[in-house]
Amino acid sequence: MTDRLLGGRYRLLERIGGGGMAVVYLAEDTVLHRKVAVKFLREEFTQDAALVARFRQEAQASADLSHPNIVAIYDVGTDQGTDYIVMERVEGRTLKELLKEEGPLEPERALRFAVHIAEALAAAHARKIIHRDIKPENILVTSADRVKVTDFGIARAAGDATIVHTGSIIGSAHYLSPEQARGGFTDEKSDQYALGVVLYECLSGRRPFEGDNPLSVALQHVQGEPVPLQRIRPRLPGKVAEVVARMLEKDPARRYPSTVALLQDLRQAWHSVGGPAPEEPERRNDRPRRSSRWLWVLGVLLVLAGGVAVGAHELMGWLDVPTVRVPSVIGWSVHSAEVRIRSHHLAYRIVGHAPSTRVPPGDVATQVPAAGHVVKEGREVLITLSDGKPKTIVPNVISMTLSVAKAQLDAMTLKLGRVTHRTSSVYARGEVMDQSPPASARVVQGQRVSLVISLGPRVVRVVLPDLTGTSLSQATARLQTLGLTVKRVTYGPSGSAFGTVIGQSPRAGSRVDRGSSVDLVVSPGPATPAQHAPPPTQSQLLTFTIPQNAPSPVKVKVVVADESGVTQVYDQTDQPGDSFSVTVAWSGTARVEEFFNGTLVLSQPLPVPAGTGGGG
Repeated sequence: MTDRLLGGRYRLLERIGGGGMAVVYLAEDTVLHRKVAVKFLREEFTQDAALVARFRQEAQASADLSHPNIVAIYDVGTDQGTDYIVMERVEGRTLKELLKEEGPLEPERALRFAVHIAEALAAAHARKIIHRDIKPENILVTSADRVKVTDFGIARAAGDATIVHTGSIIGSAHYLSPEQARGGFTDEKSDQYALGVVLYECLSGRRPFEGDNPLSVALQHVQGEPVPLQRIRPRLPGKVAEVVARMLEKDPARRYPSTVALLQDLRQAWHSVGGPAPEEPERRNDRPRRSSRWLWVLGVLLVLAGGVAVGAHELMGWLDVPTVRVPSVIGWSVHSAEVRIRSHHLAYRIVGHAPSTRVPPGDVATQVPAAGHVVKEGREVLITLSDGKPKTIVPNVISMTLSVAKAQLDAMTLKLGRVTHRTSSVYARGEVMDQSPPASARVVQGQRVSLVISLGPRVVRVVLPDLTGTSLSQATARLQTLGLTVKRVTYGPSGSAFGTVIGQSPRAGSRVDRGSSVDLVVSPGPATPAQHAPPPTQSQLLTFTIPQNAPSPVKVKVVVADESGVTQVYDQTDQPGDSFSVTVAWSGTARVEEFFNGTLVLSQPLPVPAGTGGGG
């Protein structure tokens, strides 16, 4: 695609980047002779009407914005059926690339980036545009270490800010606000949350929530609580941690009322780590009012010229409002905080609640303005009350192995508590069969969860009796009463009567687990010299059917034991339900026996009624 001339003006030079939906090329503006970036929708998406609409929406949303911290849009167009956006060429790298190369940032630099991003968002929000996909990949860091926000591809007007689009959630899972994860309404507070995740990552080197898939990450945004920043970075000023914690509130109502209000606290936090001092809000906001005050002054001067000196005195008293230094009330009870604030001729208002690892529940967790700021008398101090230590949801780890359960607890910032073991006929050996606290309980982060691990079914051991001298059927019945089975029957030379047990394994007196099996050796009857072995005197066609509940496949063996010895007449592997017929011949007293996988399943004397089968 290089060397292509778009719209008769932009010559493509080389590909410089791209994402899941679009690719970006470096190009030359042949009219203004400057380098620009040109963004295309990927070719495989050009036939998707919904994605084309999103691409054009990005162009429209971005073109309406003009701010030094937002990538500028110069032109949009269509060439040979392909939509493109011409934008400012930013020399630098993405914030994602910077974090990958450098790791956690120094607090001053991280707060500076956050202030610049918030300034860009404030400009967009003032135009009723919500970005909805703030993440490090969409933040460009210039060679001068300034940041610029890009990719308004899923931005929408604030009045139409839902994130469900053709049945799927739009946005990046690791930076989704809880309301986005639920598919709910989004506004500028959703961008606040995403910026809070970005700032958390810049300061800690990791994202608040991780998971095996996007769905598990989204669920943690809704239910989980991040590890407090000061636990990861203990020397981080409390003001910084408080601002990030408020940005990451689950309930949008507990975040900042506006991005402008967020900016005020971000600048104060930046100042607390070495950044420039923030402007006094009154000084910045009073400019329009001051011009009107000077109109009042002019009017009063005119009145003075008419001889009304009392008006001048009252005006000067109105203009000269005393200033006071804001006291610290963090950690104070509401009543004590109210008394202290009012003693400084200030007002106060409770604006919400927030988790705190340092302040007991019900006491003041944060205040705005911060302690030490000089403000006019009568100024309102906004205070947030502590909800106590951050909470998290206990996951359900029943049926998991211990290692998997511990990983799930770690993901929800919980600790593994006492581990005990118990037998169970329901849970396999090694599985979690009980937990405390139970699943879905809301507990303080860091709490220990105790687990009970299954040892499997209770093992009962029995003493193996001496079976020699008994018949095969007697031995089988006796073993069954003990919870044991016959596994394999073999024949060995013996002078004992036919069918008498002459050996066993394990040996008599051994302790074995109930449910195990025993091998038996059976006598084929007294040995008859081969030259005197009586010839078969009877024969019959026997039909056998493999039961449907037999194991699959099954090794089937049929033997006939008569006065001449033991003869194998069938040895095949069959399937449940199969039938087969064999002709057997015998002389004198005889038995036919059938084995499944070496286990005796049939033993009956011959002859048998014609047409009757053996086996199940």
